[in-house]
Amino acid sequence: MTLSRLFNVCMMVILLLVTLLLVRVQISMVRDSIHDQMAANLETASTSLGLVLQGAFLGGDPVMAETIVNAMFDGGYVKSIRLVDPDGKELFKREFADDEASAPDWLVQMLAFPRTELSREITDGWNVLGTLHIEGHRGYAYGYLWRAVQSQLWILGIGLPLAVVAIALLGHVLLRPLRRAIMRIAILSLNHLPGTLPGSAIRELDALAQSVNQLIQEKHRNYLRRKLKLLRWRQSLGFHKSPRVVTSLTPPSQFRSTQGDMLLYQRLPIPMSTLLTWRQSESRDSERIWLEFQRIWPLALAEPGRGVPIALTLLADPWWPQLRALLSSQGPLQLEWQATADALPEWCFERLFELSRLGFIHQLGNFMADKSSFLLLEKMQPQWVITPWQPDIPPAYWILHNVTVHDLGAGVLLEDAPQTESLLELEFNGYSLAGGGDGLTS
Repeated sequence: MTLSRLFNVCMMVILLLVTLLLVRVQISMVRDSIHDQMAANLETASTSLGLVLQGAFLGGDPVMAETIVNAMFDGGYVKSIRLVDPDGKELFKREFADDEASAPDWLVQMLAFPRTELSREITDGWNVLGTLHIEGHRGYAYGYLWRAVQSQLWILGIGLPLAVVAIALLGHVLLRPLRRAIMRIAILSLNHLPGTLPGSAIRELDALAQSVNQLIQEKHRNYLRRKLKLLRWRQSLGFHKSPRVVTSLTPPSQFRSTQGDMLLYQRLPIPMSTLLTWRQSESRDSERIWLEFQRIWPLALAEPGRGVPIALTLLADPWWPQLRALLSSQGPLQLEWQATADALPEWCFERLFELSRLGFIHQLGNFMADKSSFLLLEKMQPQWVITPWQPDIPPAYWILHNVTVHDLGAGVLLEDAPQTESLLELEFNGYSLAGGGDGLTS
């Protein structure tokens, strides 16, 4: 369960409990108000009826008394009227035959109305003529109460869903900074460099954002220090362009772990001459590169689990629409982009992002630790970086090289390694041996 869902559930449960409590209190107040009103009506009725019945006792008009009694019963709030003489003899009685409440049974059981009864003596001076007993009709009271409950339920039925939606929106807004922080921490856990978090008006969330930003900035500073040191070191060693790997007619296609005989990555076997052309060609060779890529495409369809070498030149027009259509027809694949010394325009990276959204996994081949290679590494965020072996390079350079690449969450695979000893100490994740090609020849 997510924190947002837990927050929404807790808030909704609290809201429901508070609402039920308020409704219960409100209904109780309405019940008491109806009871008080009924008592006042009975008090008024007993006074009027007492005067009329007093006249009837003293020889007044009995028809008038009967009319007033009927009017009281027609009002609905009187259940019974009894007139008893001083000797206890019942002189007059009128009672509703039906005492059922015009309300649901659960309401009657939950909110029991107290019995409302009033007694008044009818006198003539000092003489007591009789006692008048009037009892209120609880069915009438329950009917009024049920109509009040129905109006409350209507309000609750409309207001509660709106409150639930408001709580969900409030939870989404309040937890947005926390979700951003979790996302940045998740990116950091993959050794990528996320952007910093904006501040928050909530003190605790602002403190969390500042702490996460400090982690991001510190990691970014460490990466930049290692990157600049590596670029200066590379320049002092006199690197200018990628070396030509000529140990076999096909480049190595299987990369195994330095921690054991475990296959980490497989590349589609293509002719060495083709791969070297893609690593060193400029945009003027793009038509030939596109034709060569079409030639190896059936191999990619036959072995979808292998990484497909591909030239970055094909991201440019006019080949991009055809490349996108070709790749989309197959579905997500591993694409091993061959880095060159040419700088890519920004819209090429946008096309790489589009392929990522479609599910394609990027790998970066021919990584030479120059500025253009590092820009590709930062923008592409590949799973594996494949770097060719270069002789006469001090071990400390390789360690700095690999640690810098690891800072961005990518593993380093060494291509055409002359031997496997000490590769683990040099921070390589995997390797392919020189002369290890296992595919086609040109």
